[in-house]
Amino acid sequence: MGAWTAVALAGAAAVAGVDRLDCAAATTCAAAAALPIQIAQTPRIYVQDNVFTPAECLELVETGFALLEPAQVMGSDGKQKDATHYRTATTTTLPRKSSAVVDLFRKRMANLVLLPEEYGEELQLTRYTPGQKYEAHFDSSMLAGRLATVIVFLGVPAQGGQLAFPWAKRGEFASVAADGVSGRGRSPRELEGLQDAPQSRQVCSPANDSLLIEPRVGRAVLWFNHSPDLKRVGYAAMHVGCPVLEGEKLITQVFFDWMVPRTQNGVNEVFKAVGLQWLEPLYG
Repeated sequence: MGAWTAVALAGAAAVAGVDRLDCAAATTCAAAAALPIQIAQTPRIYVQDNVFTPAECLELVETGFALLEPAQVMGSDGKQKDATHYRTATTTTLPRKSSAVVDLFRKRMANLVLLPEEYGEELQLTRYTPGQKYEAHFDSSMLAGRLATVIVFLGVPAQGGQLAFPWAKRGEFASVAADGVSGRGRSPRELEGLQDAPQSRQVCSPANDSLLIEPRVGRAVLWFNHSPDLKRVGYAAMHVGCPVLEGEKLITQVFFDWMVPRTQNGVNEVFKAVGLQWLEPLYG
């Protein structure tokens, strides 16, 4: 843990001790943090730097580091399963109310997505070491109903480890300038007829024009997995945790459901109740 700790503490500017995104007065908020920058149209993707200080990031890592286990993935049925060839990392969940720093992260991340904190699933802490990655995947399904995802980079590798959205549509936001953000996004039509999505090595190079977001300590990335009418966004929302080439990457993330998790208000149930059977616009 020591190698990335030095980077975390030295690599980001110190931020005044104001509880950013949790301010009592508008003037305080304006002085404490800028608004998130939208960088893509579909899915709606936003980036904001310095949401958390290096010290806060380090405290969260120290809270869960000893609990890390081999990661699993969520199947289309919403259940966890092993997929070590697909997602190579270690991870753990940190329950609500388990510590003050966990609640701090949850609250700020919920404020970013403009949803109640209780709509968030359990906070996850994940570590990637050299060679580890997360191949192309979705975060949600019509069964899971994860409306939005918020990721925060806690520790950054010396090389690699970008968050890639190979088939995102940047649209009018293609000209938006954001540090460490590159690529215009590829056409999802290239996926037609394929049984499996291209592997990370094919989409994680800047030369391939994927939308790439570089890790920055304290940087938050937010995106919406569903459109406002609750249909899941298609292949544009598929994303990749690019392989770490040198050093290690630590992130935390929360999936925000469209209702309180584990209630009887799943997206599928609501659609059935009102007689809707919407198909997902995979290439739209």
